[in-house]
Amino acid sequence: MQTVSNISDFIPAANGCVLTIGVFDGIHLGHRAVINRAKGIAIAAWRELVLLTFDPGPKEFFFGTDEGFYLLTLKELEHELTPLGVDRMVLLPFDNRFRELSAVEFLRDYVRIGLNAKTLVVGNDFSFGFRKEGNIELVKTLGDELGLELVTVDEVAVDDVPVRSTILRKLIREGRIEDANRLLDYVFYVIGIVGPGQGVGKALNCRTANIEWPISKVKPKRGVYIVKALIGSVEYPAVADFGVRPTVTGGDAEDRLEVHLLDFDDALEGKEIIVKFLHFIRDEEKFPTMDALAKQIADDIAKAREYFISEKS
Repeated sequence: MQTVSNISDFIPAANGCVLTIGVFDGIHLGHRAVINRAKGIAIAAWRELVLLTFDPGPKEFFFGTDEGFYLLTLKELEHELTPLGVDRMVLLPFDNRFRELSAVEFLRDYVRIGLNAKTLVVGNDFSFGFRKEGNIELVKTLGDELGLELVTVDEVAVDDVPVRSTILRKLIREGRIEDANRLLDYVFYVIGIVGPGQGVGKALNCRTANIEWPISKVKPKRGVYIVKALIGSVEYPAVADFGVRPTVTGGDAEDRLEVHLLDFDDALEGKEIIVKFLHFIRDEEKFPTMDALAKQIADDIAKAREYFISEKS
C-alpha cells in the first residue's frame, strides 16, 4: 500500500478508482465490512482501491491531542490496511480551510475531480462537508451529474452490540480487553520502540521492555495485563503493566507500558516491539514496600503462565 501524505501529490488513475472515505479509527469489523465491499467492487471493475482519511483528524482540530483518543496510530493504521488490499491511502489535513468546504465542493473537487472516483463506498451513516451538510441523499442526488456511483454498507453488530469506535474506546478504557478484541476482530495492540529504563525491573528479577505510550492513542485502564510481544517475526508470551508505577514513582509520572517477556533475557532497547493485549489481570496498585511489589509481580507472572498453558490445551 502507498501512503500519499499530500492530496496534491495524488496522480489519479486514468480509469478511475473505487473510493472509501472516513476516519477509520480502529479498522474494526464495521470498517472492514466497508473496505472489503469496496475491494470486491475494485477487483471486479479492474480499478484501484483508494482510502481517504484525515491527518490530523477532526479530533485534533477541535480538541487537540492532550488526551489519548485514537485506537490506532498512523503507523498502526498502515499496518492494518496493507493486508486488506487498499492500494493507496490519501491523508487529508482537517483544517480551517477543509472545515469550511461545502459538501458539493468536496464531492466535485476532491472526490470526483481530484481522485477521479467512479464509485464511492461508505457506511450508511456517512456525512461530510461544512456542518455535516452532506449525506447519503446528497451523494445520490449529485451522483448522476458527477458520474459517481454510490454503494452503502450497513452497520455491523456483534451480539446486538453495534461496532463503533466510541464503544471500543469505552471498553478499552475500562479494561474490557476481550470484549474490545471481539469487536475489533484482532487483538488491541501498540507499536513502540523500547526505551531506556531505570533498572527497577532488573533489580526485582523481572527485566522489562519500557515503551512510551503514543500521545494520540487511547489509553487502556491502568493495571496489569497478559500480553504477547512481537519482536521481528517472533512472538513471545509476556505480562505487562500500564500506568504510572506508583510504588516506584509515587504516582507522579507519565503513563508508560512495561513489558516482561517470559523466559527471555536479551537486550531490547532501541528495537521495535508490538504488544498485543489479551487479558486484564488487576488494577494498578501502590505497594507498601518493594518486597511486596516483587511478590505481586511473581503472582502476576504465575497467572500469565497459567493463561498461556491453558491457551495451548
